[in-house]
Amino acid sequence: MTESAIGSVARKTAMDAGADYIVRDRIQSAFERMKGTSWPFASRKNVRKGELLSIDFVGCINCYGFNILRIECVGRPNKEQRMLVELADEATNAMSNALTDNGGVEASVGALSQFERSGISISPFGHAIGLEIVEKLYLFPGVDEKIKKNMVFCVEPEVRSAKESAYVENEVIVTAGKPETITKLPVDFWK
Repeated sequence: MTESAIGSVARKTAMDAGADYIVRDRIQSAFERMKGTSWPFASRKNVRKGELLSIDFVGCINCYGFNILRIECVGRPNKEQRMLVELADEATNAMSNALTDNGGVEASVGALSQFERSGISISPFGHAIGLEIVEKLYLFPGVDEKIKKNMVFCVEPEVRSAKESAYVENEVIVTAGKPETITKLPVDFWK
C-alpha cells in the first residue's frame, strides 16, 4: 500500500467522523523523517513491513482546528519501536499535565527532563490551537509566558533514537485543575 492510499483511507475516516475538512495529511516513514524531510505530504511510496509510519492530520471540526499525529508500525513493532512510541506517549502526557492555569511554559518543557536517557533525545514542542491551526503560545525552551485556563494546545514532543523517531500529538485543554486531553485516539496499537 502507498502512503497516499493510507492517507485517503484516513482522510475519509476523519470526514466520516465529523471533520469539516482536512487541511493536510502527512504520511511518512520514520526513515524519511530521520533524513530530515520536513512537512512532507503522502507520496506514492510503498510502505514496508517493519517500518514506523507517522500519520499526521490537520484540519477543522466545528470551525476549530485539530492537529493529531499517531505512529503506527507496518506489521508488529519490535522492542525498540514499542519503547519509542510508549516513551513519546509518556512525554506528551507529562508535558500536557504540566499545562496549568497561571503556570509557565517552562514547566511544561521541563517536565521532559525525567525521560532523558542514554541514546535517546527528547525535543519539546507544542503550540496553541483554536480558530487557527497554529497559534501563540509555543511550547519550547525560552518561551517566558503564562498559560491560562481554557487555552487549548497541541502537545507534540519528539523522541529520537539513532535509528528512528516517534511523536504522539494530543489536543489538551487547560482547566482550573488537571488539564483535559480531548484527543481520544489510542496510542498502543499493537495491544
